[in-house]
Amino acid sequence: MVVFVHGHQEPASNRIGGRAFVDWGVLNDYSKSGFVAVAVSQPGYGGSEGKPDFCGPRTQGAVKAVIDHFRRSKFVDPNKIVMEGVSRGAVVASMVAAGDSKLRAVVLISGVYDMKLFYNTQCLSGSKTPVVGSICESIRQEMPVTDQGFSDRSARDYASKMKAHVLILHGAEDQNVPPAQAREFADALQKSGGDVELHIFPGFNHHIPLAKRQPIINAFLKRSLDLVQELPQ
Repeated sequence: MVVFVHGHQEPASNRIGGRAFVDWGVLNDYSKSGFVAVAVSQPGYGGSEGKPDFCGPRTQGAVKAVIDHFRRSKFVDPNKIVMEGVSRGAVVASMVAAGDSKLRAVVLISGVYDMKLFYNTQCLSGSKTPVVGSICESIRQEMPVTDQGFSDRSARDYASKMKAHVLILHGAEDQNVPPAQAREFADALQKSGGDVELHIFPGFNHHIPLAKRQPIINAFLKRSLDLVQELPQ
């Protein structure tokens, strides 16, 4: 099974949550390759109830509940479940993976893995892009700006607990999230003995084109899940 977790969506009137993966054809493509493909809407997005808590415990719990539900089903191999999170979804996916030792693999794209460092270097900076300014405002509105609040959303603090195979993808020119976030998290995982691959894409910003990232994701999934079938291109 593959579980997709979306990123932040703007404008507010178009926060369709997990339906984005349906509209893009992602779920259909993966189902044709033999996966049970699932997209989760974070609280505050799509049809999910409750307010967003900026990738926090409530959002992580919602995603974990979906995984647990399908893990108990007869048509899912409980030992071959993978998550893919993009941007805000990567924060959630990394935290869920840190707390779920049975998860086989996780793909993290353009995420934040040390929330306190991000807040201190980006949000408290005098000069920031409008997008980063919007992210910082969401942090202040949705979560407690405390050490515990940051730790609850920082997978780097739990690198030693990560048992899943990890693939980290990040744009070298990302102006929303510094590439150092990806490099330092990968380094922490390696030091903890984790199985991690890191790919930094020269010339790309926060959005890494599908054509560039999908071949790397496919190779990672085939290795991590022992697959032989063709995967979506």
